[in-house]
Amino acid sequence: VLAQLADPTRSGRKGTEHRRQLEREISGEAPEQRARPTVGAFARQWLVQRRTTLRRDGTPRLAPSTRRRYEHAVEVMILPFLGSTPLAELTRPLVERWRDHLGAHFASATVNGALNVLRSILREADSAAATGVRPLELDDTRITDDEPNALDEEELGRFVAATRALYPQHVPLVLVLLTTGQRIGTVLALRVEDLDRERRTITFRRRLSEGELL
Repeated sequence: VLAQLADPTRSGRKGTEHRRQLEREISGEAPEQRARPTVGAFARQWLVQRRTTLRRDGTPRLAPSTRRRYEHAVEVMILPFLGSTPLAELTRPLVERWRDHLGAHFASATVNGALNVLRSILREADSAAATGVRPLELDDTRITDDEPNALDEEELGRFVAATRALYPQHVPLVLVLLTTGQRIGTVLALRVEDLDRERRTITFRRRLSEGELL
């Protein structure tokens, strides 16, 4: 049995399951004594790993807002409905019913975000239950051809003029935001050394999120 565990010819998903089966046989553990891993147990483990993963410089890999989004998806949208389901019993139809149920109570963008988190969790659990599950159609009726989610040239001019009149100290910030398309957290993290006056370029190296420089 030990030789079979070390057999290099057994690789991939089947090889992994074969080794686990042999380990269970060695331990003498009865099948009914083995607790099957659930979606909830694996999701919590996944969340802890995401919370504690650090960059090389020792800073958190995830921004605080991203951590909160993951926590909300797991604690509010996944665990209450799928948490007790054994991973081995999770199927694509079950995931689709979960998605549709959430769609009746949350915005489509929120549900699709939770679906992406579930996909990531199941990918690490070596489960294909969410593979091929389509996201919900976005239902943001605020954006139309008549009211696009962008300012035209005249609106931009009025916005900059209003900023100069009311908040002149913020004009450079507004101009950088409008001309680069960067998020405000990225622009607020700029330092003098990020500006190259000769080449007339800006290098974005970091971002500010809830007081943390990332």
